[in-house]
Parts: sequence; C-alpha cells; structure tokens
Amino acid sequence: MQTLVMATLFGLVYLQIDNDGNGQDRAQNFAGATLMVTINATFSTLYPVVQVLPAEIVVLIRDHDNHMYKTWIFYASKFVAEIPIVSAYVFLLSLITYFMIGFRTDADAFFTYYAILLVSAMIARALGFFISAVAFDNAQLALAMVTPIAVPLMLFSGVFLNSENVPVYLIWLDAISMFKYEWEAMMINEFDGLVLAGVGGCVNSSRLCYETGNQIL
Repeated sequence: MQTLVMATLFGLVYLQIDNDGNGQDRAQNFAGATLMVTINATFSTLYPVVQVLPAEIVVLIRDHDNHMYKTWIFYASKFVAEIPIVSAYVFLLSLITYFMIGFRTDADAFFTYYAILLVSAMIARALGFFISAVAFDNAQLALAMVTPIAVPLMLFSGVFLNSENVPVYLIWLDAISMFKYEWEAMMINEFDGLVLAGVGGCVNSSRLCYETGNQIL
C-alpha cells in the first residue's frame, strides 16, 4: 500500500513532463524526479532492515555459539531470501512512476530504469545490514543512525552540489555516495541519444537551450 501511495504521489507531482521547448525545464524536472524516486527506493528498503535485524541478533548469537552456522551465512541468507520481495516492490514502483512521469518510451530504457532502482534497493539493504551490525541489538540506535549516515550521502548525489565544487576534505563522501552513481545512471538512461521535440526552437531563444539529451548530460 505504501508503495502504491508514494509511487502515485511522485507520478502526480511530475505527471507527463513535456518533451519540448528548450529542454532546460525538462532537464531540471527530470533531475528532481529521478532523484526522488531513487531516494524512495533506498529509504523504503533501508528502514525495514534496521528495524527487523536487531531483534534477530539474539537468535544469531545463540546459533553461532552452538556452531550451527557462520555469521556471514546468516546475513547472506537474509539478503538472498528477500530478493524476490524487493524485486516485486521495485518493479511496482518502476511501473507506476516510469509511465506516469513520462520517461522515454522504449523497453530497454524502462528495464534499465528498473535495474537501477533494484540495485539502489539492494545497496540500501546492504547498508541496513551494516548499520544493524554496528547497533547490535539496539533497534532505536539503528534507526537513529540512518539519518546521519544516509543524508550526507544524499547531499553528494550531484543534484544539490556539483561534484567539481566538492571541498577537498569531503571528496571521499562524494566518491562513496551511492545516490551519485544511481542518479547519474538515471540521467544517462533518460537523456543519452535523446533528441528533444523542440529542436530548432533554440534559434531565437534567450534562455539556456538544449536540443539534444547529450547537451544536457
């Protein structure tokens, strides 16, 4: 239900962004749309992990002390077991947002969009495992750690600050930000090789004008 509500909300906010004019508005709108969808896919899979795993640490410790399995097997099995559920959730999110927002209409672009969001969700789950391991059996601590870790990474997505302007002492955050790579992949998937419908409209335009997607990139 939450997936349907959020996907529909994003779809309504960015409903059928026009593919015409000078391309500047389209570039700005799609930059916001792709980042918001990516953030939703990330946080909606991150929070359940950090809420559930701390409660299962007691079982992990008991079974590990009894030499039933190694620690990495526990995390690997949890990760693999929920891949079908996460894949279905991300597919539903992709299906609704992709066609409501109005991304380019070809199958390859749609499935690439889906793959990017799926990878985003999987990375978020891995991050959730890391946070849960640090917080150990304290679910409240795990939840409290999400914002201080995820928000700085989100700030270096490339939307809020150009990578070329990142302070030297924060370059490492820019390099490890998953949002940066996910958003760039989204933008390339949408604009690479795209010819905007308003080609020719740049002749008399006084605004910054784009005729192709490659110029936007």
